[in-house]
Amino acid sequence: VLMKAKWMGWAICLLLVAGAALPGMAQEEEEKKNWSNKTELGITLTSGNTDVTNLSFGNEYLRTRDKAELNFDIKIINNESDVKFYSGDPTAPGGPTIEERTQTNAETYFVGLGYRRTITGRMYWLVNGHWFRNEPAGLLDRYRGAAGLGYQFIDGAKHSLKGEIGAAYTDDTKSIPISVDPSGELSGDYTSAYAMLD
Repeated sequence: VLMKAKWMGWAICLLLVAGAALPGMAQEEEEKKNWSNKTELGITLTSGNTDVTNLSFGNEYLRTRDKAELNFDIKIINNESDVKFYSGDPTAPGGPTIEERTQTNAETYFVGLGYRRTITGRMYWLVNGHWFRNEPAGLLDRYRGAAGLGYQFIDGAKHSLKGEIGAAYTDDTKSIPISVDPSGELSGDYTSAYAMLD
């Protein structure tokens, strides 16, 4: 029930971000619409003593109109290996047997939604949210929402520089040893401030 409530809460947050974006994106019909979409897909198969399968997928959608910009990103990375090893007593009749075990080396998922709108001149405000998972590293779920202000210092054909400041809220659910917590999960949330140059 708690997990369902958390999912519903973050779904509502993402809908609010999208809802805030729609009025700003609505312009007269005769205006030119600008959008771009970039999709990347990679599959690597390696065979030998260890068979490795690597899959990566990414999609970046960007829509701009007048003073508004909406972006939606998805990224997936999965790396698995089939490891062969000997088991059994090598001195026993028939000798050792070869067994195979599949292990996940990397598995990450990312879904993000962001909206930016120009206030005046080079200054703008922004809101964004994302969900992230990296279970092999012990992170089951990470939800993060942020809002802030930015300024475009340089906006040229060859060079670009912008700065942003803002605040963020993060909610993490981590997998921990069962000896520490029988449920195998630990949740925690925190707020933070950030500043960046890009």
